[in-house]
Amino acid sequence: MYFLVVFVYNVYMSENSVSAGEQLLSARQVSELFPGIGTPATIRRWAREGKITHVKLPGGRRLFRRSDFEQMIAQAPGVKGI
Repeated sequence: MYFLVVFVYNVYMSENSVSAGEQLLSARQVSELFPGIGTPATIRRWAREGKITHVKLPGGRRLFRRSDFEQMIAQAPGVKGI
């Protein structure tokens, strides 16, 4: 059973352009790692509105690429919000 779950997860992630070494974070983890970005609710709202990229899992949960937020911060340091 474990193998099947891992296999399905890997196939799903590859179809959604997520590389094997890429770190995916929940909205809460993003807000903790990057305090100036916003609250978890704000991050989820931006994802629903299409303002930030995300990976949506089959159960509806959204995960975010750490590299996307690092790039966002590098491009606009000191800017809060999108």
